[in-house]
Amino acid sequence: MTVVRTIPFSGQIKKQCEAAWASVEDDCNKILQPDNGNMKFFYPTEDCSLTIKYIQDEYPQQAASSLELYKGKPRKISDYRHAGFVYFPGDTVIESFTIVVPLRISGQVKIGEVTMDEKHYYHVLNKAMLSVMVDSRLEAIAVSKIQ
Repeated sequence: MTVVRTIPFSGQIKKQCEAAWASVEDDCNKILQPDNGNMKFFYPTEDCSLTIKYIQDEYPQQAASSLELYKGKPRKISDYRHAGFVYFPGDTVIESFTIVVPLRISGQVKIGEVTMDEKHYYHVLNKAMLSVMVDSRLEAIAVSKIQ
């Protein structure tokens, strides 16, 4: 069973996501759909990193609020990798345990059974399918290898 937890943006994270998007928007808008595959990488900026720091700060509270869901997951984030991705129509497997932070969603995008929006970020607690529908696009920061 796919478990994706939807976490509402705090005011601080929402504001920082807006700054992160402003810092990568021009570069992301130049990224075209690849001939092979359905995603391309972009370099996260310092504003993207600060967004992740705020999420990292909130994480212990999120994990403590649902101990059963986070069984076997770290109680705090001490180490991780993050990257920026532009996802195009198609399906992409998101590995467990990953945090996906949407910066911009155009059209319809689902992660597992959850329709994504720009008011939440997502804890992917086990492997899930990210599905970008036709004529849709997602620019996001992905945080993985969480320890």
